[in-house]
Amino acid sequence: MRQLSSRFQMLRKTFLGSFLSRKQQEDVISLCIGEPFFDTPQHIKERGIQAINKNKTKYTSANGSLATRQAIQSFLSQEYHAFYDLDSIMVSPGAKPLITAALAVLTGDWRYVFIPAPYYPPFYNISVLQSKSLLSCPMLVDTREDDFQITGEAIKRVIGNLYDEESVDSSVLILNSPNNPTGVVYTRKNLESVAKVVKEYDMWVILDESYLDFTYNNDYCFFADLSDMAERTVVIRSFSKTYAMTGWRMGYVLGPPKVVNNINAYMNNCIGCASSISQEAAIAALQSSVMADDVRESFLINRNILLEWLTDNSIPFVEPQGAFYVFPDLSEYCFSGGFKDATEIVGYCLEKARVAITPGLDFGDMYKNFVRISYSVSTDKLKQALVRLEELIN
Repeated sequence: MRQLSSRFQMLRKTFLGSFLSRKQQEDVISLCIGEPFFDTPQHIKERGIQAINKNKTKYTSANGSLATRQAIQSFLSQEYHAFYDLDSIMVSPGAKPLITAALAVLTGDWRYVFIPAPYYPPFYNISVLQSKSLLSCPMLVDTREDDFQITGEAIKRVIGNLYDEESVDSSVLILNSPNNPTGVVYTRKNLESVAKVVKEYDMWVILDESYLDFTYNNDYCFFADLSDMAERTVVIRSFSKTYAMTGWRMGYVLGPPKVVNNINAYMNNCIGCASSISQEAAIAALQSSVMADDVRESFLINRNILLEWLTDNSIPFVEPQGAFYVFPDLSEYCFSGGFKDATEIVGYCLEKARVAITPGLDFGDMYKNFVRISYSVSTDKLKQALVRLEELIN
């Protein structure tokens, strides 16, 4: 009998999808969505419309049009005082294809993929699909003991438990800061300790900075700026969050030319170029940073409202310094309410309060008593959702 790939059977399902498919009421307030609640700014939409009217609707090269890459280059120079050659920059239809391509290029036989947990689910699933041996990945680094911060010591503990520590050389570490699902921003001190381990084992690093523009304490550390890290770090960024362009599917990668060139070859053969229309819209987005400033302020207001509510209800959490998520621990509510884990609480909240949140199990098996709450909704909707949950608690 014909069989399907056993590797695909290892992909983790998401529990949230099963809840929402069972209950699709119009009055459900979603605090699980991973995208901004506001619309794409008008000037960005107009640039896309102009692209269509001017017949800029053809293929571009797989690494993006020259104009798009030049716009990214100029933006990085002006906003971050970082200079990248054009052959160190390429664009793609979103960040996920770049994660896939980077792992395909950087991993080989018996190279491990280390992922701080809790993790963005595609990191895990793509690692499983790309691994050359099912024994080699992914290696999860639990960050609970360090308030969801990644440390070099935590990575070393995982390496020390491996059968063959020598095979760690040239492996891959995936970092995500600001982090989904915790909202944590990795500190310079901790990233410096990570950099030491990266150099010790000659690792590659894939750094997902999709939430870069949503940080709240102004002390973000660029990992690629640390000593000797630029030559081994592949940085992936997205237009989706900053400019509310999730449906436009635009991302870009920065890295050593030899790596970017191979990612380009992968994209050219397996995925193709980003939409020419979306690239034109992205140029308009890069020419205005006002959007990020305005939205960051609205997210900060929502974050503070949510954290105050969690504190008032004695629900433990690690304060998020970025993105638009918080990852509270509902262990006490599981125990006192007779729930098996937080997944049952999520179902209960959806059924009784018509509020959707994301089960922690979506981000790793060891987080079954956690949930991810997104505060990327209007302030009025957030307050309404918290009132509903308050009534459920009391």
